[in-house]
Amino acid sequence: MKNCICLLGILWAQWAWSQNPTKQALPVKDSLIQLIFKSQLIGDRTITLWLPAATKANEKLAVVYMHDGQMLFDSTNTWNKQEWNVDETLNALFKDSNLTRCMVVGIWNNGPLRHYEYSPQQAIEKYLSATEQAQLMQQLHESKKTRNENKQQLLGDDYLKFIIEELKPYIDQHYHTYPDAAHTSIMGSSMGGIISFYGLCQYPQIFGNALCLSTHWPGLYVLKDNLFQKAILSYAKANIPRLPASAKFYFDRGTTTLDSLYEFGQGQIDQLLQKHLQAKQYQSLVFEGANHTEKAWAARLALPFRFALKNKN
Repeated sequence: MKNCICLLGILWAQWAWSQNPTKQALPVKDSLIQLIFKSQLIGDRTITLWLPAATKANEKLAVVYMHDGQMLFDSTNTWNKQEWNVDETLNALFKDSNLTRCMVVGIWNNGPLRHYEYSPQQAIEKYLSATEQAQLMQQLHESKKTRNENKQQLLGDDYLKFIIEELKPYIDQHYHTYPDAAHTSIMGSSMGGIISFYGLCQYPQIFGNALCLSTHWPGLYVLKDNLFQKAILSYAKANIPRLPASAKFYFDRGTTTLDSLYEFGQGQIDQLLQKHLQAKQYQSLVFEGANHTEKAWAARLALPFRFALKNKN
C-alpha cells in the first residue's frame, strides 16, 4: 500500500462528506476513504471505502460489501499484521477488460459482538427448539466470555438490515454504482462467510453473489453435537431450493488449523448446491495445506473476485 494520499481519495471524501454531514468522511491512503457511519440499527460503525485506480467521474461500479473491514487493506493497522490485499488484487485484476470494475465497502467488525452479528439468526430461531437455542446461546456466551461479559442476543438480522436499509442506500446515492443484485456482492471469511451465505439466502433480491472463504460452518470450535451447524444446515435445506437462477455462491476452504473443521459442513452445502443450482451458480474449492489466516485468503482472493465480476454488461 502506498503511503501517499491521492487526489482522487481526497475529492471523493470531500464530496461524500458534503452530501451527508452526519457521516465523517476522511481520506486515508491511495483510493481509500474512511467513514464513521451513524446507524440506528447497530450503532456507529467505521466503514472503509475503496475505489479502483483511475476511476472516472461517470464510471459505474459494481459493489462488494466485505465484513471485517479493518483487515482488508493495511497490515500495519491490523491486530495480527496481516491483510487481505484487496486493493492490490483488484487493481491487478482490472487490467482484464472482461471484468466489471467494482468499489469495495469494508464494514469494520464490532470486536466483542462480531460472532453475534455474523450469526444466521433465522436459522437458529426457526430450526432449533427453545431448549436447543438456550443451550447454543450458553455455549456461545461461554466461548466469548473473555471479550463479552454481557449475554448479547443474536444480531445477524439487524446487521443485514443495516447493510440493506442504511448503508447500501447511502452508497448507491453518493457513488456511481450498479444498484442491482447482479452487481452487488456480500463477502467474508470464517463467520463472515456464514453471514454472507445467510445474507444472500435471506435477500437474493439485494445480493447476487455470496463470496465465502473458509466458512465457519460449526459456528463454535467443536464438531460433536454441534447445534449451530445443525441449524444452518437445516436452514440451507429449506432455503437453497427457493433461490433464483441468478444467485451465485463461491466457497472455499483450507485443510489446516480452523479450516480442518469445515469438511463436513461444506460437503453438506455442496450436495445441496449440486442438487438445486446450476453448475455455473457456484464454485467450491479446496486448498490443501492452506490455513485460517488473512495471508491464506489473500493468496486466493483473485478467484472469488473473478467469479463475481465476470462482465455482465
